[in-house]
Amino acid sequence: MAVVCCDTSFIYSAYGHDTNTSHALDALKKIRQPITITLLNEFEFLNALRLSIFRRVITSEMAAAIVAAFEADLELGRIVLDQTNLTLLLLEAKRLSSIYTISAGYRTFEIMHVAGALHLKAEKFLTYDLNQRSLAYLVGINQLMR
Repeated sequence: MAVVCCDTSFIYSAYGHDTNTSHALDALKKIRQPITITLLNEFEFLNALRLSIFRRVITSEMAAAIVAAFEADLELGRIVLDQTNLTLLLLEAKRLSSIYTISAGYRTFEIMHVAGALHLKAEKFLTYDLNQRSLAYLVGINQLMR
């Protein structure tokens, strides 16, 4: 089975309620296999929820329901949390940065998520971030997004 990874924009859309939510849910139905994420994805997702509370985009109760759904999917194996050493991801990210950032202007977390997908040997990558999508394409990871 092919490894499918994603970035935080996809996770947030899949579990939250934003303009990409229906598309994210449709994509999950189509692939019908677990999504593999890194500790970085999990951290950024949970922090994004906290930031959404701070910005009054969602309530604490809404965030708790989103976290409960996310944790249930972890327990059911719909989401696989890879315990890869973050040092290995950082080394891969440094390599990607040295090759691509000067010519294309990639941000740190864009590179880190693609580095995670490369490290996990992902064949597919789910993101709503156009820069991440282009970097994933450059390094040979297929896209499942529009």
